[in-house]
Amino acid sequence: MAIDAIEAVRSVLLEDAALADLTTYIYGAEFPDDEAMNMPRKCVVLAGAGGLQDNGTVDIVKPRIDIYSYGETYKQAGRVDRAIYDVLKHLARKTINGVLLHSVACGSGPYQVKHAGTGWPAVWRSYQVTAADIETE
Repeated sequence: MAIDAIEAVRSVLLEDAALADLTTYIYGAEFPDDEAMNMPRKCVVLAGAGGLQDNGTVDIVKPRIDIYSYGETYKQAGRVDRAIYDVLKHLARKTINGVLLHSVACGSGPYQVKHAGTGWPAVWRSYQVTAADIETE
């Protein structure tokens, strides 16, 4: 079974109250075109960044996810980024949407970047996800 680590991490972020105080606009894969008129504002985009999808006979994958935190300014984007970092750093082993998230570790960042097409300010980090489609002990 293919594991949708992006959707599992997105669901974890959507459940967090502190992050919800900043934004509930958390998207998987790409920023929706119909939301462009509302930007720049605080929002999050999770995108696949490669990584170990198959670990042989062990039902564990370790994909990388890039998370882009947008804001009205770099300061506001940084607030969203730090809230995400706090959620993922303290993530306890959890099953969500049929995916067992063992851990999510920050791999790099934070980096200040601009959205390529618009120049909107963002902060980017890369995370290493360890997940399985079955609970293993």
